[in-house]
Amino acid sequence: MRFTPLARKYTVSLVLAFTLIGSSINGQIDFSTGSSYRYLKGSAAASLPGDWMTPDYNDSGWSQANAPFRYGDGAGGTVLGDMINNYSTLYLRSSFNAFSTDRIKTIQFRVNYDDGFVIWVNGTRVLSRNAPATLSNTALAPANHESGTFELYSIDSTGVPLVEGTNLLCIQAFNLTLNSSDFLFDLGIEAALSQPEVSDTVAISFSHEAGFFDTPFDLAITPGEPGYELVYTIDGSNPQTSSTAMRTTTSASLRVDPEITAGRPRTPVFIVRASLAMAGYSPSRPVTKSFIFIDKVL
Repeated sequence: MRFTPLARKYTVSLVLAFTLIGSSINGQIDFSTGSSYRYLKGSAAASLPGDWMTPDYNDSGWSQANAPFRYGDGAGGTVLGDMINNYSTLYLRSSFNAFSTDRIKTIQFRVNYDDGFVIWVNGTRVLSRNAPATLSNTALAPANHESGTFELYSIDSTGVPLVEGTNLLCIQAFNLTLNSSDFLFDLGIEAALSQPEVSDTVAISFSHEAGFFDTPFDLAITPGEPGYELVYTIDGSNPQTSSTAMRTTTSASLRVDPEITAGRPRTPVFIVRASLAMAGYSPSRPVTKSFIFIDKVL
């Protein structure tokens, strides 16, 4: 098959579009374990300025190598054969890319460490474990922590000052004692886009309005527009996230009766919460209706 120049142009554009979409799906932050860092040994950091973890600091004089940084434990990476009896801390600087940061809700840090660490992103301290109260080039981890597995820490993105594009990552790692038999540090960072919510401007219709009732009745819940699924709960939980949420592709019909205990506690108030869902979106913010049965209250 032969392509005209115009067809070639559209083919290239299509391939580029799918490439960009694919990278968006795979994640908006992907900093692998075993990554490359600039590093400085604690024995050479006595005069290190206090702003070493900010973008203004120039680390061009530091050495460069790949994690894990270690001795006595682990495999691969960079062996610090001179660390024992000489220095207890290690300073690391690297960078990672972040995209569509306004849609990143949770950032996952996977850390394999022996014995402690502090992590900064763009100059802000975002995570620490087993770190001393006072940070210095001779500081020690306050307790023993063995490496061997990556521990997962999930952090709300509001606590991490991400910027679009290149972000600065800085770490100070600590050993337990100057003559400790081992040391290790490695890190991975991941984050994916959160799905946008279905707009709450799309109505959800209830056959009965919330209020006071004397007798049980049948309630119909209907999406205001076609093409949406209905997600609802009767136990007061949020249908956006609840494991008890019920889902239907059509209208829902349910009995509103305070004596019903299947899927809800027996209370005089029958609470129905409903959201709309659609493929590629998280459910809309729920609409809540409370039906109060007076004779059960008194």
